[in-house]
Amino acid sequence: GIAFAWEPGKAVYVNLARKDLFFPGTREPILNFLANSKAVKIGHNLKFDCGVLRWHDCTVTGPFCDTMLAHYLLAPNARHTLDAIAAHELNYHTISYHDLTEKGKYNLLELPVEDVGRYCCEDTDIALQLADKLIPEIEQEDLKQAFELECQLIPILVGMEYLGIAIDKAKLEAFSRQLEQAIIETREAIFSQCGVTFNLDSPKQLGEVLFEHLKLVDKPKRTPSGQYATNERILTQLAPKFPIIQDILIYRQLTKLQNTYALKLPKMVSSRTNRIHASFNQISTITGRISCDNPNLQNIPIRTPLGEEIRKVFIPGIENGKLLSADYSQIELRIMAHFSNSQPLLEAFAHGEDIHRSTAAHVFGVKAEDVTDEMRSRAKMVNYGLAYGMSAYGLAQRLNISNAEAKEIMDRYFSAFPEIRSFMDRTIEEARQHGYVKTLLGRRRYLENINSKNRNVREAEER
Repeated sequence: GIAFAWEPGKAVYVNLARKDLFFPGTREPILNFLANSKAVKIGHNLKFDCGVLRWHDCTVTGPFCDTMLAHYLLAPNARHTLDAIAAHELNYHTISYHDLTEKGKYNLLELPVEDVGRYCCEDTDIALQLADKLIPEIEQEDLKQAFELECQLIPILVGMEYLGIAIDKAKLEAFSRQLEQAIIETREAIFSQCGVTFNLDSPKQLGEVLFEHLKLVDKPKRTPSGQYATNERILTQLAPKFPIIQDILIYRQLTKLQNTYALKLPKMVSSRTNRIHASFNQISTITGRISCDNPNLQNIPIRTPLGEEIRKVFIPGIENGKLLSADYSQIELRIMAHFSNSQPLLEAFAHGEDIHRSTAAHVFGVKAEDVTDEMRSRAKMVNYGLAYGMSAYGLAQRLNISNAEAKEIMDRYFSAFPEIRSFMDRTIEEARQHGYVKTLLGRRRYLENINSKNRNVREAEER
C-alpha cells in the first residue's frame, strides 16, 4: 500500500494489495500525482520507496525532499533511521517495523490492514514533520545546494538499480574453473617450499610456518593479540626476498577473486531480468561518497591481468550494445588549483598541458621536454599524495626513497607552488576554528579530533 500526509497529524493509507479495499479509479490519480513534476514528494529514504514503485511499473518524478538526506547533511555521524531521528528531533517514539512484525515473524501482507495502515501513515506523517523542522536548518547552515544535489540524484540511482547490469555467466564459470586450478597449483607450490601442509587461510598457522618453522626473519612483527603479523603490507615488504611469500600473495589474490567474484556474482543474477541489481547508498560514508553493495560494483578489480578478466564478464546485455566508461580527468588536482588559486596549475590546465610533466618541470627545475619518466612518476605521486595529505614518510614509502629525499621533493613542490602550501595551512586553521571543512557546494566534513592533544590523532584529522 501507499500512504499520503498533507499536514501534521493527518494522513491516509491506500491498500493496493487487496482489491476489496481498493476503490475503483484510485490507481490513475495516484500515478498521475506521482508523475507530476510540479508536486514536491517528501519522504524518508525516498530511493527505497521509488525503487519499489518502479518495480511495479510506477515511475515517481521529482522534485524530491528526502528527510534522511537532510539529516545526513546536518549530522553525518548520527543514525539516520526514521525512528532515531523522530526520537531526537521530535521527541516522538514511532511504531518500529521490528515490533509491528513481531521480530520478523510476519510480513506486512500477513498483518491486519489497520495495523499496516497506522504504521504507514505514521511514517508519512513523521517525514512531513521532519521536513518542516530540518529544511529550515539546511538553509540556515548553507547546505541547500548540497541537499538539492543529493535529492536530484535519487531518480538516477533508482534507474541504475532498476536497470542493473548483465554478466556473461558462461565466461565467468570458465574463469572460475581456471582460478580453481591456479589455486590448487599455487597451494601445492607453497607446501612444497615449506615442507609442511597447513591451513593457508589461517593467519595464525601461516605466521607459525613462516616465522617459527622457516624462520624467515629474526624479529617478526606481531599483532596486538600476540600473533605473527601476516597482513598484506608485511608480506609485500618480504616478497622481494622470499619466493614463497610471492606465492602466498598470489594465492590470496586468486582466492579473493574466486570467493568474492567468480563464485558469488552468478548467484546474484536476478531470475526475472537475468541481470545483477546492486544497491547504491547515499548515506553510508561521512564524506558524501556513494557506496555500493550486493555486490560492490565500485570495487571490481582492474590493476592485475586476472582482475581484468573479472571486468570482462560484465556485458551490455542488449544486442550490439556498448559499455561506456567515463571519468573526470584529474579532478582532485583541478579542485586543488581552484581552491588554492595556484597560477602555475591553473595555467597548465588552461593550456591542456600534461599536468604531471608540468609539475615535474617546476619541482626539478628543468624544461618540460627534459622531464624523465622517473621525474614525472614522482611528480604524479606528489600531486595526488599531497591532495590527500600525504606526509614525507608516506611519500618515501610510496617511492621507495629515504625520508630526507621525500622531504626535499616536497619542499621543492611547495616552493614551486606556494599557494598550495598556503591553502593547506589555511584549511587546517579554519578546521581548528570551526570543527569542519567544506566542499564547493557547502557539504561539511566534521573533524571531531582536529584539536586533539594526541599528536598522532590530530595529524590524522589534518590529513
